[in-house]
Amino acid sequence: MNRKILLPTLVLMLLALACGTTVTEPTAAPTEPPTQPPAPTATPQPPTATPTEEVPAPPEAELYFREEFDGDLSQWIDFQIHGNDGGYEIKQGASSMTVEVTGKDTYVYVLYDPYSYDNVRLDMEAKNEGFNNNNISLICRASGDGWYEMSAFSSGLYYFYRYSSDDGYVQLGSGGIKSMKTGKYTNKFSLVCKDDRFTFLVNDVEIHKFTDDELTEGAVGFNVSSYDLLPIQVDVDWFEISEP
Repeated sequence: MNRKILLPTLVLMLLALACGTTVTEPTAAPTEPPTQPPAPTATPQPPTATPTEEVPAPPEAELYFREEFDGDLSQWIDFQIHGNDGGYEIKQGASSMTVEVTGKDTYVYVLYDPYSYDNVRLDMEAKNEGFNNNNISLICRASGDGWYEMSAFSSGLYYFYRYSSDDGYVQLGSGGIKSMKTGKYTNKFSLVCKDDRFTFLVNDVEIHKFTDDELTEGAVGFNVSSYDLLPIQVDVDWFEISEP
């Protein structure tokens, strides 16, 4: 019942009784002590909201940059197209990416996934830490149609391929690399893909130029392959994507 309605009604009733009745002797007060009112119960408080932790946003993919492999690598993908499954392992060092190949005749590919490039320049610095029986490649225009692959063998030879699932590795050129350091050394590999022209450089020395117009655009990355001697280990110090 609302207290604001009860109080005026009670006052009117008292006035009516005062005007129309005689005064009577008051009755004796009850001898029993009044009962104590019940103690108020505590009102439950609503639970305090627990602040939720903010989930950091994934890093924004860059178009042209130098990757030094010292941060998040979720935008890179890896796969193999030859050899037994699980014949390789990729590790992230303090400032490098290490590709260890433990299976014979295993071709491992690492691609930068967010963007598709038509004209692009790729530069990579890598060191051979395993047997001197492998090859390191630069990849451009990789898509479902295939890719271009400039491959430097540890023996000091190079091969330029166009790969597709239908035709496999189609050799477009080959030769020797006089500027390459063979053995357990660090080398810089570069590939310029511009229109239908491809330029291969090792340690900033131009090796050869090629032409081909089959593939127009796709992802970029690199490759490490093994042959009959194991294990193979290549440390990639950095990988740079820039305009040609």
